[in-house]
Amino acid sequence: MSELRKIVLGEPVKAVIGPDGHRVSTTTVPVLVDGTVIGSIVEIEDSHMCNWHADSTTFALPSLVDWSRDGLLATLDAMVERQAARLAAGEALQDSDKNPLDPELQFWIDGDYLRHPLIYAIPYTEQMAPHYNTRFHMVRKLVEEAFAAGEWGTYIWLHERPYRLSALTKVVDRLSDQEYWQMVGQFWIDSENIHQNAKTWRSLWSSRRPGRDAVTAAAAAVVLAVRAVVIPLTTVVAASIAPEAF
Repeated sequence: MSELRKIVLGEPVKAVIGPDGHRVSTTTVPVLVDGTVIGSIVEIEDSHMCNWHADSTTFALPSLVDWSRDGLLATLDAMVERQAARLAAGEALQDSDKNPLDPELQFWIDGDYLRHPLIYAIPYTEQMAPHYNTRFHMVRKLVEEAFAAGEWGTYIWLHERPYRLSALTKVVDRLSDQEYWQMVGQFWIDSENIHQNAKTWRSLWSSRRPGRDAVTAAAAAVVLAVRAVVIPLTTVVAASIAPEAF
């Protein structure tokens, strides 16, 4: 994992807890800031789950869980860093400072849902924020690498389904004619909200680019691969002939 900026770990303490017949081994790792314990991470053997328990009057840190100690530590470290900067400036903590979710993701919370272009969580639970943060950083890195390498199909597929059309339009001028029609066909089939983006789809299907026959091959490949077609293949083929029909 990346180097921690604000927190350090104390010596782990192993223990066995629970009633006879249901005893489990645990490892408790103290977490410190400037020599003061602010809480601990409890790892339960064989469960692969790490639980964060806060014990601080300085920092506002909610209970958190993750399958990865590194992911949990990264979230805690980022929270402490934000809050320490705010407190050092003599300011009161803001709600965003207390939110364990990555600041770039916080804007995309919609009630009980997280709807970021690169990560969905339905429902979203605050306790699992470290997991969402880790996944987001991983996917974002893959997206950046795919874009830099010109791997346009991978770049688009890495986006969550409702945002793949937007990703397609972002790179459409970088596609060869064959890639253009293949991807228009693939992501037309993959889409579940065509009616909400009718104008954009109409524009894509109305292109005068040559090689429209690549649509049929692309559509067939998707059908065979996922066996879950939103729009029948016959509709896609018909659209390749008369896009104005829809």
